[in-house]
Amino acid sequence: MILTALMTNREKYQAGEVSGIRVIFPTTKEAMREALKAIGVDGIRCREVFLTEHDSNLSGFCHCINQGDSVDELNYLCRLLSDMTDTELATFQAVVEYGAHNGSAADLINLALNVESYDFYRGVDSDKELGHIYADDMGFIQIPEEVRPYFDFAAYGRKVRSDDKGCFVNGSYLIRSGVAFEERCHGPEDIPPEHRVFEYPKLNIRERLAAYTEVSKQAAQRDKPAPEPGREER
Repeated sequence: MILTALMTNREKYQAGEVSGIRVIFPTTKEAMREALKAIGVDGIRCREVFLTEHDSNLSGFCHCINQGDSVDELNYLCRLLSDMTDTELATFQAVVEYGAHNGSAADLINLALNVESYDFYRGVDSDKELGHIYADDMGFIQIPEEVRPYFDFAAYGRKVRSDDKGCFVNGSYLIRSGVAFEERCHGPEDIPPEHRVFEYPKLNIRERLAAYTEVSKQAAQRDKPAPEPGREER
């Protein structure tokens, strides 16, 4: 489980009736059809839903998701996350915590598709440690042994971080890797067909006839003229 959300029947909600069900993402078309049927979204009487009360085992994730994000976007996002390695997932979370690419489900999808655009170094959480890594492990500068006891590794680390445009997040160091970040998702229309799961329940003939009859009655009731003042409607 990457994410759960409360899926609510929009038409019923607007009419003053709350009809919702909790959905676990990623999900399947079969599970989605059952969930939609349970809250009365059949594609005839009711067609729209919205998602609220998001909950996730990934920190800093839910506050990036909006009510307007679609079922298919969330499903695709959670499928991408469920296929990540631990390092990729940690990098994704760090970027989200830092505050980049986190304004909507589409932003998060683009981040998941471009996680290689960032490098994430676990356990590097101070300028001093960063300075030691760049000087001692990577050998970016040569420090004479007689100077080493007096060398300001923290100041050097700050310069490295400034040059890298890096930051410390979740006790680790995050920087851009140099791999170009490509915006591939701009909304539900960009979700690959195999990850689209929003599908109305399959109604039998009797259920479809009952639904169309109810819709026709509701339409006739709306079109019925109001009674004249002072006269009772019969």
